[in-house]
Amino acid sequence: MMVGFTCRNTSRRANAEQLPEALRRRLFRWLQSGIPYRVILDQPELRRALAERGLSLSINTLSKFRHSEEYRYFLREEKKRRR
Repeated sequence: MMVGFTCRNTSRRANAEQLPEALRRRLFRWLQSGIPYRVILDQPELRRALAERGLSLSINTLSKFRHSEEYRYFLREEKKRRR
């Protein structure tokens, strides 16, 4: 079982990192599946969660998140889990 994801090397958290863990995991899977950023950003559950928190995501910030330490950690854990 995976422990909650957090970015450990910075005190400022990206908007995507402030989403509930279950939604972040879905976001990771959408990114991993190669779903276009515009389609991801149009997901009702993502839009609702962002609005509830007063946050926003753009294609640019989603791209940065895809290259984040947290996302790389997720990929490593998924690879271990599949073994």
